[in-house]
Amino acid sequence: MSLSNNSADNADGEQDLSDGWSKVQDECQSTTLTDDIIQKLDVTGQIRKSDQKLLASINLSLTKKWIVHKLVREHYPSYIIGYKNIKIKMDVDDSSLSDQLKKKWQLAVDERIPLFLSYNESCQAVILLQKLYPTPEEFFNQSSNMLLKLPLFPKNIKEMCIIRYWLDKLSRCAFKEAEFDNIIFNPVLIELLFEDEKNDLLQFYTKQTTLRYCIANFEHHAMKFVRDNLIIETFIVEFSLCNDTEQCNEIILNILNEGSKIRYVRIMSQLQPSIVELIKNKIITSTNCPSIVPRIDFKVIRWDRAWNFNYLHNRDGVKTKDFFHYGNHMYSSKYEIANNDDPNVVFSINYLGSNNVYSGLDFKIKRN
Repeated sequence: MSLSNNSADNADGEQDLSDGWSKVQDECQSTTLTDDIIQKLDVTGQIRKSDQKLLASINLSLTKKWIVHKLVREHYPSYIIGYKNIKIKMDVDDSSLSDQLKKKWQLAVDERIPLFLSYNESCQAVILLQKLYPTPEEFFNQSSNMLLKLPLFPKNIKEMCIIRYWLDKLSRCAFKEAEFDNIIFNPVLIELLFEDEKNDLLQFYTKQTTLRYCIANFEHHAMKFVRDNLIIETFIVEFSLCNDTEQCNEIILNILNEGSKIRYVRIMSQLQPSIVELIKNKIITSTNCPSIVPRIDFKVIRWDRAWNFNYLHNRDGVKTKDFFHYGNHMYSSKYEIANNDDPNVVFSINYLGSNNVYSGLDFKIKRN
């Protein structure tokens, strides 16, 4: 699933939240995400062992069909070129809702609790869905890229029901990729929408999730959403406007505490050398090693501020290989560190770079 900011002027027609489902021209032909999600499929299939935990009870046919391409802010119309609007039309029956839940929902409507949160405000967004393996006909008809727009501020109980319906449908799919571009679903509203469910919180199943955000004020909500509402294997993080090293380091260390649900973290932003020492200290001193994410990749810039060349590549305990790559003299080094309380918990620290301080060092830290 992708969240993206979108302008309605660029969509193929307005979404109708009134009664009745929209139909394609040939009702026997399923060409929209609407049809793919709501139809009953009895094909369950078998998922690779490595994915069984991630995709536990997810329908394999839906897993193969759709990915979330973007969740972006509305004022980025370039993101949505080539996407067709899903016309949402449905009858709403709220008779199954308890009076207590209706009161809470009405309070949320009155207080204008938003569906989407960005780094400094609520904002309108769209969900962009891209079919992974479109048929030739879908490609020709440009029906493989769909746009789902839900209300930012639900105006009544009916729209609350519509939002819950579609979030529930998306949660019943599994996505190869999900991208949240400085915007997320509001975890507070999600919790309220599904408060009466007997099961756990609403969760979206994604193989790989990318989250971009700018400042720590957004981090609290963003990480709550990641912890409570995502089941993921690879988590990619980018701090698009954050220039505060201490702030970024704190966010990264908090992310590394999510090892029970995230197996691999990749940080796209360039980091300062201080993060390496903080991660090493966390591994060495932790009293809860299973909570540490077992693999993390990132790039460090201006390493000369903290280390000299001999410390990186020639000190005791470091294994170094040097080679030439496109005329550049490169160095690949590796060493291991163990936890103080449990010496069997060992992480290898690998890094690759040249003696040019401006080229940076690529770090890969992984539990053995």
